[in-house]
Amino acid sequence: MASGLGLPPEIVNIIERHIGAGLTAQDARHLGLPVKDYIPLTLEEKIVAQADNLISADGRLTLDAAIADVARRAGPEVASRIRMLHEELSQKCGMDLDEIR
Repeated sequence: MASGLGLPPEIVNIIERHIGAGLTAQDARHLGLPVKDYIPLTLEEKIVAQADNLISADGRLTLDAAIADVARRAGPEVASRIRMLHEELSQKCGMDLDEIR
């Protein structure tokens, strides 16, 4: 849909790769999505993916709550990637993302 609207490829990639901490083609197959790699690569893709992981309909989630939710829905491997992404972005920020208000 984003491509059809003429959005730049960089924005299309952010939209496609925001799910979890990214999905491998195998994860996508398991979840019934079009089979392709959805792993975020750029800093912008990673920020949007992790922001999406830490927000729910009920508000902001801690890392542990986000991981528990994803582990239940998509399995431990996907949940592990969320923790790694959280650590990477926390390091870039100079503080744990859970401490940002």
